[in-house]
Amino acid sequence: MTLAELKQNIESNSVGESLVIFKIDKDDFIPRQYITEMALSLGRDLEYLSEIDSLCVTSFSIFGEEFDTPTTLRVFFTDELEVASNALADQKYLVIITKKLGGEASELYKKHIVEVPKLVEWQIKDYVYSVAEGVANKDLDWLISLYGKDMYRLTNELNKLSIFSPIERQYLFNDLKTDGAYTDVSTYNIFNITNALSKKDMGALMAVYGEIDRVDVSEFGLLALLLRNFKNLMMVQLQLSPTAESSLMDAKQFYAVKNLPKVYTQSQLVDIFTFLCDIDRKVKTGELPTEVMIDYMIIKILSM
Repeated sequence: MTLAELKQNIESNSVGESLVIFKIDKDDFIPRQYITEMALSLGRDLEYLSEIDSLCVTSFSIFGEEFDTPTTLRVFFTDELEVASNALADQKYLVIITKKLGGEASELYKKHIVEVPKLVEWQIKDYVYSVAEGVANKDLDWLISLYGKDMYRLTNELNKLSIFSPIERQYLFNDLKTDGAYTDVSTYNIFNITNALSKKDMGALMAVYGEIDRVDVSEFGLLALLLRNFKNLMMVQLQLSPTAESSLMDAKQFYAVKNLPKVYTQSQLVDIFTFLCDIDRKVKTGELPTEVMIDYMIIKILSM
């Protein structure tokens, strides 16, 4: 199967259940994007496997039927896939990402292999232009020149723009560039903070907080993202049977929010959102100095 054929299957919502093996050069950015889309097309959660040896032995029930049919789209990463197993070739809902296949494995799995080409400049530009509509191409070219070899960092920066409408993105980009946000001052960024708070992940939060003075985060930017995150959590977790439509989100966003751990009670979510809504008033009336705004929001949320 070619990458183009797989893309067509995803777009036509006809992704099959059989094994898929992505053979990459060194960057797994492209297959990760495809795997996310495959999971959405199949309506399955992602499950990351630590080993596949157990999948190389087919098990049958006393009635001669295979059991343990997976309920997730399983993903396994390995530098080299050497095992050649018919049982593995017959696996359903399994994706393997590898840099190299052994001779026997390459022959056995040849109909399942998707060769992933190395990203070239025009592909990166095509991707960036499509997800950052509204920002001038010359500005996006400059961003690509900074992070083009690090697609995850580049995507992180684009995510900051994606939550705003196309007409607002140029203004946001200009502000971030003027404020020096597009630098390698830290390996962490504002999304590490908001994600850690959404999951109440103290380990991740403490790691970011240790470099907070070097993280590209603004007080009101953090407030805007926290309001968005906790509003989304409420939209999903306060409904009995939430859907993307009833939660006012697209499928990707809903899928991500729905699968976050439920670490806050419903009343805590409401209290946190109410608290965040009141922050802007407190800053404008002088009740809360902007220099303590970030510390105050983080400590208050964790104490609720």
